[in-house]
Amino acid sequence: MFWVLTLGFGVQLQRTLASLKRNYEKAATTKISDGSWYERFTHELVAFLRACVMHGIEQLAQEQKKHLSEKLSKFEDVLIQDSSIVRLHSSLSEK
Repeated sequence: MFWVLTLGFGVQLQRTLASLKRNYEKAATTKISDGSWYERFTHELVAFLRACVMHGIEQLAQEQKKHLSEKLSKFEDVLIQDSSIVRLHSSLSEK
């Protein structure tokens, strides 16, 4: 199930649990009921998937640091500031 959730997700913008279920059934060559599929998404599975994502992000960040020059490798985070100016209608300026 882990591999279906990670590799079957793909690069599409939207994915549904129903399409992931179809991918799982295809990979496992078995049919499962909708209820059985949705019951698999327990708090423990969500915590496990979250830990996997955090691990993956940390690994990518460490690999990226290897390619940076010595001066840039000291940076851990970058803050991007948006200096947009939003003008309010005069009736809202006092609020």
